[in-house]
Amino acid sequence: MSLRGRLVIDKMKTWTLQNLNMVFPVPPYGAAEFWEKSYKDFTLEDPPQEWGYVAYKNLQEYQYKSLPIKNNLNHMVRNNNNNNSSKSKSKISNSNRNRNDEEQGENEEIRTTTLVETLGLKEIDQTAIANTNANMNANRSSPNYNPKDDDPILMLGCGNSRMALEMWQSQKYKGPILQVDVSSRIVDVMTQMCAKEIRTGDMMVIQDDATQLSSIGGGDGAVAACVDKGLMDALFCADCFDQCQDILRSVHRVLKPDGIYAFYSFSRPEYVLPKIMPQFNPKHWQPHNLQVRHDVTNQIMLYRFQKASEVTIQLPERQRRGQTAKSRPKRR
Repeated sequence: MSLRGRLVIDKMKTWTLQNLNMVFPVPPYGAAEFWEKSYKDFTLEDPPQEWGYVAYKNLQEYQYKSLPIKNNLNHMVRNNNNNNSSKSKSKISNSNRNRNDEEQGENEEIRTTTLVETLGLKEIDQTAIANTNANMNANRSSPNYNPKDDDPILMLGCGNSRMALEMWQSQKYKGPILQVDVSSRIVDVMTQMCAKEIRTGDMMVIQDDATQLSSIGGGDGAVAACVDKGLMDALFCADCFDQCQDILRSVHRVLKPDGIYAFYSFSRPEYVLPKIMPQFNPKHWQPHNLQVRHDVTNQIMLYRFQKASEVTIQLPERQRRGQTAKSRPKRR
């Protein structure tokens, strides 16, 4: 798959639905039975199935340009406040909003960053580890280990990807890393593959439905960051928009305040955002930290959400000044 190829498909699906009132044929990615059947014969010897052929080595450092989503975001916030706009008006405004966002994105500067920054985490100080003659495994298994020092990372729809294992072996993440997949066969295979990391408490492999995440240890608000390299994109391809919205809700529930959810997709934001988040709630996600990055290194889109703060919703400075002015008592 490529950005250009997906754009053609998204345009064809939209045109077919709007003009012919017909649904474009899609793969059954939303059915758990499909994945069980796909993975039933998998073993440790099978090569990793990386969604979009993008692996950790491609993502650990990358260049990107930010795509403007202001018009899409404002429309979603208005939908959250008022759902009474007419269908025809919505279609026209959608077209104008998408075109404006695309035009604004042509001149964005290219930046270089890392996956650690993307997930809102701090990279482990390798010098400190060397000076103490320790490593993360020893720290986690020591009597002085405190789970509060962890930065648990949740990986949705892990499949048999080596990404979680390679992330841990890079020694840049505190962890532990929690791999989740709906396929029982994948869970068995990945449990064998990551047996050493599981024994030391640095990794877990969990069979769970990403739309529910009912088996995540530590309860709600326990995960520092969540990365999704292909699940959301696969469900979007299959038009399983309700499941995409359920994933956003379940990830929001298990994330810590200010935690990051990052997922990759080959589809542009004008197609993705209105479907997975038709009603944006700034009480759940920080609007000024919602980003869509065009990863020019790997030619894929990265969607980055940040959970709202536990204490107060972080508003842009102009809005904060406006609220302060409203709350200031009038002079008599």
